[in-house]
Amino acid sequence: MVKANGLRFRTMVDGPPQGDMFILLHGFPEGAESWLRQVDAIAKAGHLAVAPDLRGYGLTDAPAEKESYAIGHLVDDVAGLIKVFGRESAHVAGHDWGAIVAWFFAARHPEMTKTLTVLSVGHPAAIAAASRDDEDQKARSSYIRLFLKEGRPSSAVRGRLPRLRQMFSLGPNPEAVPKSVIDHFAKSIARPAA
Repeated sequence: MVKANGLRFRTMVDGPPQGDMFILLHGFPEGAESWLRQVDAIAKAGHLAVAPDLRGYGLTDAPAEKESYAIGHLVDDVAGLIKVFGRESAHVAGHDWGAIVAWFFAARHPEMTKTLTVLSVGHPAAIAAASRDDEDQKARSSYIRLFLKEGRPSSAVRGRLPRLRQMFSLGPNPEAVPKSVIDHFAKSIARPAA
């Protein structure tokens, strides 16, 4: 657990204090464990790898106010995490929801972004344009409305835990995500304060 931007963040950290810092931002409905193999590889390459549970996820603090999840706060979380490890900049990678945070972080803090790697999510301006004009993209992005509902979106998700577990078994390698990691993600999202 580390404290940054006024919150406690549960983080997976590995690697020596020297070398570059890599901060890895997970997607929905995942947590820091989604970067387990990358954390190990980065550390073995002689760099510091930090994969936090983002605010509201896993064991990281989950503020009650809806406004606490505005993108500006999420960007400030990343900046705070980089600083708490004594760094001025880091290589930033994000997947899914973490990719959106990474895009906005790099735009607001280019001086703190050594490199930017985004997975599964295009630039926010491209997504916005496609969501306005492309019916297929509108349908694919419709789940995002769940996050904008008043109250805790996780309460709506809790009823869909079996379906969420199934989605980790899709694709050409259904064993790619270990059952223990899937169990952790499900337990995390079922937490009442999530």
